[in-house]
Amino acid sequence: MNPFRNTSPSTPFAFFRLPLSPPAPATAAVVVAASGICLVFGSTRLMVGLTAHIPWLVAPSALGAPFGLPGLRATPFGEQGWKVLLTELVAVAVLAAVAGAYTARGLRRRSAGRRTRTCLSAWAGFVLGAVAANALRAIDVGVTLGFGPVGYGLIVAAGALTGVVWGVALGWIPGLAAAVATRSPDPGQAR
Repeated sequence: MNPFRNTSPSTPFAFFRLPLSPPAPATAAVVVAASGICLVFGSTRLMVGLTAHIPWLVAPSALGAPFGLPGLRATPFGEQGWKVLLTELVAVAVLAAVAGAYTARGLRRRSAGRRTRTCLSAWAGFVLGAVAANALRAIDVGVTLGFGPVGYGLIVAAGALTGVVWGVALGWIPGLAAAVATRSPDPGQAR
């Protein structure tokens, strides 16, 4: 049998097929942990208390960059409209999906990976997800305020930068969840 023969179905979207196997426990743990962090950021009481006691956290928001990570909530925050809530919910989904996909990628590439490697893979996936989510939120701000090309580029860069900062600061939580959910390799396996 020829190993280079294309055995995939000849549909134009065969590349986009998702595997139907259940996710690894580490991937599910990362998605749940990322959603839990977003749920905390969606709590009005916690966010008001946090920004009241540590006011320098909102300094980038004064310049237009999105604050923290997207919040998972059922109603709009303060005077924000439903469009902003929808953007926040999509950003939460993007954050969880990117973090989970990057962790699953790391587990596929190194199936006998150790807990440390899985933790770092989940942490990096959370940072990438936070960058993507905050860039999406910044795009919404740029469209709402009608920025020109330079302002639009700067607000997206600021959103990505805040995503990196918050992702690095809080990425240990999904990383720890992935490490706990990872099964340790058998001692007889080659490393």
